[in-house]
Amino acid sequence: MSSDGERDATVVPGIAALSQGYVTSPPIALRAQPGYPASRAGRADVASIRVTIGARKHGRSRAHNASACARSRDNRRSRVKRTPQIFPYSNSHTGYVEYDPGAIGAAAQAGALIAAAAPWTEVEHIGSTAIPGCAGKGIVDLMARYPSGKLEATRKAIDALGFQHQKAGHIFPEERPMRVGAIEYAGKRYRLHVHLIGMNSPEERTLRRFRDVLCTNATLRDAYQAKKRAILQSGVREPKDYTYAKREFITSIIGPH
Repeated sequence: MSSDGERDATVVPGIAALSQGYVTSPPIALRAQPGYPASRAGRADVASIRVTIGARKHGRSRAHNASACARSRDNRRSRVKRTPQIFPYSNSHTGYVEYDPGAIGAAAQAGALIAAAAPWTEVEHIGSTAIPGCAGKGIVDLMARYPSGKLEATRKAIDALGFQHQKAGHIFPEERPMRVGAIEYAGKRYRLHVHLIGMNSPEERTLRRFRDVLCTNATLRDAYQAKKRAILQSGVREPKDYTYAKREFITSIIGPH
């Protein structure tokens, strides 16, 4: 294998060596045929024939290998384009979706992609889908925590994975961005919200605390679900309004951040 990732030319059995484009294996003597000049079977002519054939074969082999490598690269690119891991996000009105245990696996799969693209980050599953038994919008929320000075690099890495900028709902600023997308897991497509948050920030601690409290307190978890059902029953459907309506309940549990 060469240093640029392309395969070296295949060594063909029976060829002793290739030197300056010529076949250097021992010549094979030609027999003179009746009516054919004996000089045409001489060694010098054999060498001339051998050189011509060897050079032509060698050149054709190099061209063939280069063409095959190019086709292989094109095929690999085509396969990647046909099987994207992050899909376009679909905006929709807010609904009430029963808890889906598959969201845990979808979060882990998306988190692994982000960690591979931005190894300096730490990714956590947050929100209702991270709380066993908690119904909600059915969107998988992730917190991608980055160290100081790494916000721009983190944005670029996540964008390169195929995550998209928000087009609806509560639009987060680029100083504290959120990206959206979708991922397929176990035959189902899950929508994703990826929150880019600085490490050791107050918001990081607030989001983690809310998740952990509801994971351990079934009474608060059920109260949170009841609050969400009441919001929807009141006619609220826009994601931005739904988020604001939940804020009072969240603040009552963990306080402002």
